[in-house]
Amino acid sequence: AAYLMLVGWNKIVRESKLSIFNWTTLWETIRGYIQFPTIRNIKSYLTFCGPYFLILLMRTVLWTYTFFACSSAGVIELAAHQITINIFLFFCIFGEVTSQISQTYLPLFLSNVEYKRASINSRNSLDPLLIDSIIPNFEKDNISGAIYSNNSNAYNNNSEINSTNSNFALSNALSSLFGVKEMVSKVTKMGIGIGIASFVACVLLGEFGYKYFTKSAEVLGKLKSVTGLLALSTLPYGLMLGLEGVIIATQDSLFHVVLYIFAGISFLSYQSLVRSHMWGVRGVWIGMLLLQWTRLLAFYVRKNIVLNRPTKFKSKF
Repeated sequence: AAYLMLVGWNKIVRESKLSIFNWTTLWETIRGYIQFPTIRNIKSYLTFCGPYFLILLMRTVLWTYTFFACSSAGVIELAAHQITINIFLFFCIFGEVTSQISQTYLPLFLSNVEYKRASINSRNSLDPLLIDSIIPNFEKDNISGAIYSNNSNAYNNNSEINSTNSNFALSNALSSLFGVKEMVSKVTKMGIGIGIASFVACVLLGEFGYKYFTKSAEVLGKLKSVTGLLALSTLPYGLMLGLEGVIIATQDSLFHVVLYIFAGISFLSYQSLVRSHMWGVRGVWIGMLLLQWTRLLAFYVRKNIVLNRPTKFKSKF
């Protein structure tokens, strides 16, 4: 790092052709290497990063507010919640893997440039009977309507080169489509496996491990009373984050942000009731349980909608 700084400084001094005391010229030279963002740059940055900044901010606020909600019931309830939320966040680490896989590998399939070309080129050159022979009925609706078409021009007399290119494009399109489905299927299976493993670990921890976190009998009692809620909250987390990764990979930002806003407002409202009624750690984890399963259901439904309309998100890549 020091070497690079020296090289950069020597370059500035050499290009400016000035003495160390000629500060005005030196500043002009330095300013040539500095670019301040324009309004357009800032707008583009906020368009891409703004939604996910709000989502991360909302997550932080939600988890932090649970401590405030639980504190009204006393220090024992708060101590129990401190332990359970740390256990929950520990298991969240394994769920993050599925989200990262979705965000990393799905765009490789979704950005296949041949996918859109196949939808156009195959309209007039591909025999619908061929489609019938290679694509099961339940998959036809998942392929762009332009690919599976009964267009009367399907039997045109285009050149052999155009026909070959069209079939090649269709092959790439099908590979991309089924690649997406296969990847999502793998992420789903991985998320379910992580959820089951987390659930079992939480149950075993509740039976044998809580004594290593505290010696207080009152706190231990509170911990055991929420073991089931904690385990059921970790169960959907791996799958939920995997599906959330699909939503991020398809750049469905509007739905993502709106979901977090409504879910966040509902969660904070419920936690305010927990605080005012002093429901304690059990009340907090009932809300956590509902939040995880609600997000899982929303992401699952939205995933099916987005992936069954490939041309909708294809233009974003």
